[in-house]
Amino acid sequence: MSPRSRTTSAANFFSVVCLSTALIVCALLAAFTRPSGPAILRIVGPSMAPTLLGKHAELVCPRCGFDFVVDAEETAVPELVACPNCGRAYLRADEVQTHDGDRVTIDSTPFLRHGVRRFDVVAFNVPEGSGQLAVKRVIGLPGEQVAISHGELFIDGRLLVKNVRQQAELELLVHDAAFRQAPAWHPAQQDSAWKTSDEREPWLFAAARGEDSAHVDWLEFHPAGLNFPGDARPPAPRTLLDNDAYNPALARELNPVFDSTLNLTATVSPESVVAIRGHDGNQAWQLLLERTSRATLLRDGEPVVAASLTNTNNPLRIRFAIIDGRIRITVNHQQLFDESAASPAQRRAASPIPWAIGVRQGAVRIEQLTVTRDVFYLDPSGLARPWVAERPLAAGEYFLLGDNPPVSTDSRHFGSVRRVQLRGVIQKLPTR
Repeated sequence: MSPRSRTTSAANFFSVVCLSTALIVCALLAAFTRPSGPAILRIVGPSMAPTLLGKHAELVCPRCGFDFVVDAEETAVPELVACPNCGRAYLRADEVQTHDGDRVTIDSTPFLRHGVRRFDVVAFNVPEGSGQLAVKRVIGLPGEQVAISHGELFIDGRLLVKNVRQQAELELLVHDAAFRQAPAWHPAQQDSAWKTSDEREPWLFAAARGEDSAHVDWLEFHPAGLNFPGDARPPAPRTLLDNDAYNPALARELNPVFDSTLNLTATVSPESVVAIRGHDGNQAWQLLLERTSRATLLRDGEPVVAASLTNTNNPLRIRFAIIDGRIRITVNHQQLFDESAASPAQRRAASPIPWAIGVRQGAVRIEQLTVTRDVFYLDPSGLARPWVAERPLAAGEYFLLGDNPPVSTDSRHFGSVRRVQLRGVIQKLPTR
């Protein structure tokens, strides 16, 4: 099945979703005046998923065992569901058990300490003055003009770059190799020394002695496509797409995503030479770790910069992020590299294999292998077209967006939100 589909009535429904999306139940607002403390409220709607969940259902893929959540508030959970981890679609056999939205409180003290900050998740009175509250994330500050292009956010014409913590808050899981029969990682050659059991981690590499040390044996990541029951087609390389697993009833055109992160732990022998390659949609970037002590960053095969590891203890905890036009690599919590990558305008419509792990020599064990992606932002109609807010924000105005762009109603639709409408920062409470 093609990853692109025509917009259906479900998409039309979501494109006009009313402001009740992500509204917090407000009946308890009066409790703020009670001495017992802040009211405990519940999230309603899917617009802030997966950061904050409204009414939802928990599903477990019968093929790979991956557990995931889907919206159970705006639409009924469809009988045919696709696992976001292995891509296999299956018919639900059991009745779906639903759960209420996340429990939260509203804390106004951060505004008193440091004002309203970008990326704060805030509660605010909806513009119509109905008395209802909504929850969104602060993106634009007074005096700024917000734009969207190629799925990225721009402030006054400049690409908005998140720090590492902000990246982690917004990243969406694409694949977790710990689950069985979720074959997204494949050796690039038939006689590869890469081995695994039950098509899940750990991946083990043990090259024979005397093998050509100039040859790199690659293990490649092929993003899962949508496979329906009875479809036995072999896996093929695919581009990462902005598939939205939380909204399975929504049919829309999917878009290539180039902002993603590879996380893994590698246990390596002293003589090992390990390479990790990522693609930004225009260029291939490669981290070369030589005998665990020297690291080199290469662009299209040419060295860019080198660094020495201060902590070479096994296992090596590696994070390789290509996000917001930056290449950021950490090993054992040491930031090795932070370099400029391709701008959104330089990216192609599709990219080669997005991630690969290679070994030139030595013994290597790969575990905790995950791929995540960044949020892909859309225009007010839910399309990947360039869009610019009609004017810069005035004094005391803020631009707010939901974390689930395909279904969120936010400042793309109703415009700016005034400071007087902001009630405070959302604090999520533990599930009970």
